[in-house]
Amino acid sequence: MLPVIFEIWEKIKHKTRYTVEYSTKNLINTAVENLKDLNSFPETKRPLLEARKVALQMTNEGIDGTLKNIGRTDVEEIRYPVPDVYSYIQSRVNVSRNTVYEVLKQSGRYPELAINPQLFLDKVVGAIHNALNSLLVAGIEYQKINDSLL
Repeated sequence: MLPVIFEIWEKIKHKTRYTVEYSTKNLINTAVENLKDLNSFPETKRPLLEARKVALQMTNEGIDGTLKNIGRTDVEEIRYPVPDVYSYIQSRVNVSRNTVYEVLKQSGRYPELAINPQLFLDKVVGAIHNALNSLLVAGIEYQKINDSLL
């Protein structure tokens, strides 16, 4: 019986090449599913200002605080300049403009772009990147090259 290291070597000693295949349709579907998962990619919302008033008291143990009031105010709508959406996403993830369009259209989250463009685009890039990574890992295939050894 060979030691474990030699067993592993027997499996990996051959020269190989690999190819990676994935379907654009699967990429779009997976990225859309990612964007629809609001736990992983939460909805982009307007900022909310919150102020808390606390009454402080000195005690023998130290300082003690009691919450008196919480005030919340929505930040008024700000018009951010929207960058070139397709160029921004394509510069970070190597996909076609059509793929980006389909992900945005099918996710139904495109209106969030007006609320905070930078945050929204970063979420889309993250969703596409996660989808692409999972498909690339699943689509990898190794082939031996002429049964030659390293």
